[in-house]
Amino acid sequence: MDEKDKLIADQGMQIVLIHRELKSLTSYIENVDKSLSILGTLDKTLLTQQTILEAQDRRIQNLERDLSEHRNALTSLSNDHSSRIQSLRDQTRDDRYSNQQAFLAKIDEVIKASAEREKEKEGRVRALENWRWYILGIMAAAGLALTGVPWKIIFAN
Repeated sequence: MDEKDKLIADQGMQIVLIHRELKSLTSYIENVDKSLSILGTLDKTLLTQQTILEAQDRRIQNLERDLSEHRNALTSLSNDHSSRIQSLRDQTRDDRYSNQQAFLAKIDEVIKASAEREKEKEGRVRALENWRWYILGIMAAAGLALTGVPWKIIFAN
């Protein structure tokens, strides 16, 4: 083998090595392209996820604001309800007291009226008893007068 052949063999070997290196680089570039494609997809996915996260954050903020508003409204309603209940208690207590006073006043009136009627009845009963005694006295006197008592003997003395 002479030098030319060696040189040709050497160059052939270099070509084979370069060809292998080109295949390896082509494969590497294809892998990098696939990786870049995947990274592009991941980047789009990340952007989509970031947008979704931002939307969820806005929703959470809105829900927290609404929750705070509802809590405030509930607290306000609770305070209003408590004040109304206290007002009704006070009014009921006052009404009950005034009704008790009116009831006691009516009872006093009934007692006074009953006492007056009792006095009136007592007076009438006394008058009837007095009349009874008057009538009995008159009847006893008339009976004695009519029985024939010797009045002349009794009064003659």
